[in-house]
Amino acid sequence: MAVALALSGPLELTTAIETSWRPIGKVGEITATDGRSPWQMRTGVHSGGLTAGVIGRHKFAYDIWGDTVNVASRVQSVCPANEVLVSEATAQQLSPNIALADEHEVELKGRGRAKVFRAVRMRQGNV
Repeated sequence: MAVALALSGPLELTTAIETSWRPIGKVGEITATDGRSPWQMRTGVHSGGLTAGVIGRHKFAYDIWGDTVNVASRVQSVCPANEVLVSEATAQQLSPNIALADEHEVELKGRGRAKVFRAVRMRQGNV
C-alpha cells in the first residue's frame, strides 16, 4: 500500500499511519499450516503536492498523480514485510505521537538515495 498525502499536517499523517497498522496487525494473526503468515503487507508514506481528477469518457474513475504518489510507491517498494516506512519529508511533519526508528538511506528507483524511517508505534502518554 502506498499512501500519498497532499501537503498533510501531523494529524492526517498520524491517522494514515495508524490506519496502515490495523490491517498489518490482522495479517499477522493469519497463519498457514506451517505456522507462518501467508500474507504480507508493506506501506510507504510520503507527503507533498499532487494532482487529482476524474478520468475517462464513458467509464469515469477518480485518480491522483504526481511526484508525491511516485515517491510513496517507491518507499513502499523498499519497505520490509509488515512494516510502515515513511519518507524524510513525512517524518519532518509527523506528530510526536508516532515513534520512528531505523533511519537509513535506501535507493529509490528513478530517484536516487533517500532517507526513510520505520514507524514503530504510538508513543506512550500521547494517545
